[in-house]
Amino acid sequence: MFEFDRDFTLKALKSLSFARNYKRNIFEREIKPFIGNVVLEVGAGIGIFADFLISSKAHLVILTDADDSFLKILKKNFSIPKVIVEKLDMNYEIDGRFNLLNIDTVIANHVIEHTNDDVSLYNISRILVPGGFFILRVPAFNIFYNRIDKRFGHVKRYTKKTLQDSLKRHGFETLICEYRDAFKIFPWIIFGFSDLTSDLLFSQAVIELMDKIYGRFKFVFDVSLPFGADIYCVARKAL
Repeated sequence: MFEFDRDFTLKALKSLSFARNYKRNIFEREIKPFIGNVVLEVGAGIGIFADFLISSKAHLVILTDADDSFLKILKKNFSIPKVIVEKLDMNYEIDGRFNLLNIDTVIANHVIEHTNDDVSLYNISRILVPGGFFILRVPAFNIFYNRIDKRFGHVKRYTKKTLQDSLKRHGFETLICEYRDAFKIFPWIIFGFSDLTSDLLFSQAVIELMDKIYGRFKFVFDVSLPFGADIYCVARKAL
């Protein structure tokens, strides 16, 4: 597992859990249409999307993370029959225990950039059933890589081409690949390349304020552009 600022990441995840409008829109627009019967979330963190997944049509939800402190939170908050919480570090080749679960959906929301993607994508390809969906988001464009990325433990950022090339190498067919969230570029640059502390950007007060603005002007923020802070992608494992 690559190094990251655990305290900063935990505070940021707790703050992001209050971005209710943003989370709901991502789930409804990007995740829900592709959910199958058995869903595994890679790098679930503290479970920002867990409630949405639990309330979905999935019969089983598997929440995983590589960090013991995050796993402790997941086990405390989501100990219900429909949920399994497992330790899973995507930087290492995994064993075959997940293959028995017939996993048809894998979600990785800002996870692959923390890993050696040749290893993590190989692992995801192994645990998905043929024809299964892989839903992911990653940060876009290395030109925006800064100290915030380093604090989160990001190894790199992607373009649509580099991401699709990586997916293709591991037997995935890309169905959707789009730049998203152009509105996040400006604060990422301001707080990542200046002397302003990135702790302020991910404070609960700032996240809640940004979420209120997002909720009111979602129709503007959701316009598809040829650039963005993130890349949203849906890929399917070959049959």
